[in-house]
Amino acid sequence: MSKCDISIELDDFGAGHPAGGVVRGVVTVEVSDACKCKALSLVMGWHTHGRGNRVANEVASVELFSGNWEAGERVTYPFELALPAGPLSYHGHFLNVDWFLLARADIPWAIDPKCEQDFVVIEGASTLTEPQPWAVERLDKLRQDHDGGVSGGFLAFAGLFLATGCFLVYQGATGDGILTGIVLVFMGVVFVLVSLLMAFATLRNKMASVRLGKVEVDWPERPIHTGETVPLRVRVNGAKGQHQFNATLFCREEVVSGSGTNERTYRHNVYSAPIQMSRNSETPGRIDVEGLLAIPEAGAPSFYAQDNELSWFVELHIDVAGWPDWTRKLYLDVRTGGERAQLEVPPKVEPKIPDFNSIEDTGGW
Repeated sequence: MSKCDISIELDDFGAGHPAGGVVRGVVTVEVSDACKCKALSLVMGWHTHGRGNRVANEVASVELFSGNWEAGERVTYPFELALPAGPLSYHGHFLNVDWFLLARADIPWAIDPKCEQDFVVIEGASTLTEPQPWAVERLDKLRQDHDGGVSGGFLAFAGLFLATGCFLVYQGATGDGILTGIVLVFMGVVFVLVSLLMAFATLRNKMASVRLGKVEVDWPERPIHTGETVPLRVRVNGAKGQHQFNATLFCREEVVSGSGTNERTYRHNVYSAPIQMSRNSETPGRIDVEGLLAIPEAGAPSFYAQDNELSWFVELHIDVAGWPDWTRKLYLDVRTGGERAQLEVPPKVEPKIPDFNSIEDTGGW
């Protein structure tokens, strides 16, 4: 049985706490039996929950007390912790991000009493949300994997599949057993088909460039804000024939549940909108196309953690008549606060957690 009870009370419970601000409150301890407390600690952090694997991150911690408590005592310990610039609280379809305070008393030879209190972190009026280092690395990796070029590693993997398939077909065709030969030939054909699909996927844009020529894309690689509208430009040099340009803006939750053979990936498009692409100029062999990329003001910023992601990207598609099409995903760094928030005269009074389900629900994959 615990020798004391712990509770946490926030100064402004129920209100949203702006990112970059502070969280204030008191930790109250009601002692039932005299005891020694090695440390009364308070931890602040955030965690994910939902369909994906749970991820937690400790942001700050402080020791509030160390010493002896007498039976019948009721003591309070005020605290003030600085909030970082993100992530913001988020409640979605497969993914949720919540902030918490955890108070724990280390009592020797007894059950350590503890108390956890959730709270909401909202956009700061003058603070630009900043991603964690691992989020920056993940975004860079996504951009590299979808740069529209040929992946040497993926092509080598396709070659390995092709060699394996050819070997299985040969063994099946030259073997003695009829049934075993049929099975080996079938497996070999499957490997060959998979290798061809893999090769096509990585060489697709290279093949499309035969008709399109060089494709140049001017898009916002810098951080952009919710509520901001930025241009998206595409230029094709050396185009042959008629081509159609299409672009769609997506915000997608992607979470991973389990691991190994039990691993499953869940995706859900919480927002999607077509981008109207218009031709600015067209001369023989050259086409200039431009559209406006508008991030919804009610949108949440990009979020990347292990097995839990909320990403913004543009899916660009050039339809090449009678030829493989050209495609590319442009991953965006969407944030809130900073310059855009300062330019808005009426600040947000009612704090709220972004809810994309009220914007548009396009379903998942």
